[in-house]
Amino acid sequence: MKRAYVLIAILLLLSASLVSQLGCGGEDGRVDQILDRLDELDERVQSLEEGEAATPTPTPTPPPALIPTQTPTPTPPPPLAALDGVVANAPALVPGFA
Repeated sequence: MKRAYVLIAILLLLSASLVSQLGCGGEDGRVDQILDRLDELDERVQSLEEGEAATPTPTPTPPPALIPTQTPTPTPPPPLAALDGVVANAPALVPGFA
């Protein structure tokens, strides 16, 4: 994860220096402030990486066990008696069924 921060800091440094060289960064003082801030951040990341190498990395803790949720009971299909009227009226509903 720290390597990603270092990579981002380096890319920002390069892009800020390119902007200052091209002269399209607006006020020169603002670009200098950004470059100084990026230098500070780069130094902080490097010091964190050096400190990280000295301390062992902790093993990640496993996630807590999931609480089983109750599954809803499925609704039963309609009784077949409800379909009796449809079947009895089928010849009248569909022409040519009989």
